[in-house]
Amino acid sequence: DGAGDTAPRRSHIEYILMMNGGPFSWKSRRQDNVSLCTSEPEFVAASQAGQDAAYLRKTQTNFGFSRTKSTLLYEDNLACVVMSENPVR
Repeated sequence: DGAGDTAPRRSHIEYILMMNGGPFSWKSRRQDNVSLCTSEPEFVAASQAGQDAAYLRKTQTNFGFSRTKSTLLYEDNLACVVMSENPVR
């Protein structure tokens, strides 16, 4: 039981997708799994943010909006950034 600790020990997924300077989509929820390190939940959250961004870009294209610039994804966890650049390490 986690040495009597009743806390669920799960990280939260939190991100905001911005468009034209304002929030366009966001998510904040507890992750389904328990992570063994701090970079793992950051990697999962960044991955989900990227998936949502790709989906929203496709949806905008289907509605006739053209996007010429790439979507930027900011991450403040250096270990997560390194894993995303080469996940095989």
